[in-house]
Amino acid sequence: MIEESTLDGTSLTEACGVFPQSFQTGTLTGSLDASAIPAASFLTVDAQSGASGASYSSGTPVANFTLNAPAGSDRVEVLAFNNVSQGAVETFSLVAAKNFSSQTVPGTLNGGSPVVLGPADEATEAPIAYANVPSGFPAPSTIVVYQTAAGGAFLIADAATDQYPVLPPGAIQNGDSYAFEATARDNFQAVSSSISASAGGPVSFTFPAPWSYAGPTPAALPTLDFNYAGFAGEGGVTEAASIGWSVGTYSENFITMIATANYQNTATTLATPDLSGISGFFANPQSGTQAVWSASISQNSGGGLQTAPSTATSNSVQNGGAYTVP
Repeated sequence: MIEESTLDGTSLTEACGVFPQSFQTGTLTGSLDASAIPAASFLTVDAQSGASGASYSSGTPVANFTLNAPAGSDRVEVLAFNNVSQGAVETFSLVAAKNFSSQTVPGTLNGGSPVVLGPADEATEAPIAYANVPSGFPAPSTIVVYQTAAGGAFLIADAATDQYPVLPPGAIQNGDSYAFEATARDNFQAVSSSISASAGGPVSFTFPAPWSYAGPTPAALPTLDFNYAGFAGEGGVTEAASIGWSVGTYSENFITMIATANYQNTATTLATPDLSGISGFFANPQSGTQAVWSASISQNSGGGLQTAPSTATSNSVQNGGAYTVP
């Protein structure tokens, strides 16, 4: 359920889930070798044609591949990553990349010659700085996504800390950009800051004040309280909440609500709607059901739920928990 006001604008960007669009494919084959990159652990091939794309991953730095890629003229990036185990968590980061801008599919990458990644293809590192990290929170980390000019994107770091990988000049095209989301998390409570950049370089994040919220009063359809002063006087504020519960062994039901501050018009609560009477919707959770809740408050410089410029920045606070339906 999405609620907003005409005060927010007229270009809604929030969308319901849709099935992936099909596209004609062709077979792309090739041979890859990143053995000259000491830090390389595995390889990925990302083939993109407009908004359509496909990828292949190997478990080693040397591999032969076959990929069903979008038919036509594709942009293909060959990416080498390292992976590092941090306790029970494994993280990865880009270490090298090579770009092929007009690869014919069906076809063989690089005209049939092996794609060899060398020193000229190695990624460099740029610093990340964080400000206003909440006291007592673990150190923050950053997800970094590389966005291609034609509309594709691929993850280049899933948990960067004080630096992130910058693609080498030979893997970059005009119109490409980086998207960053930094998060500091303490169990269910979290603060996040997101920015974008047209080129690699130093980035910095200033986190909002954390949102301390114990959660809604347990109910089948609870009401959540978004009383938070951290974004007072700011535009582009949006509140979101989700209630979920298990159905059987492998299935879950969720009800998600999104409302802009303009729609709320000073109200601080958001009630979970009763959709059980609508044809096609599921029944409400029964007494004794274990339910989970999550909630967030976001502030976007480009406006709430509206088409924003690529230079827009956003900050958010999150909370969550679980309860038993009375």
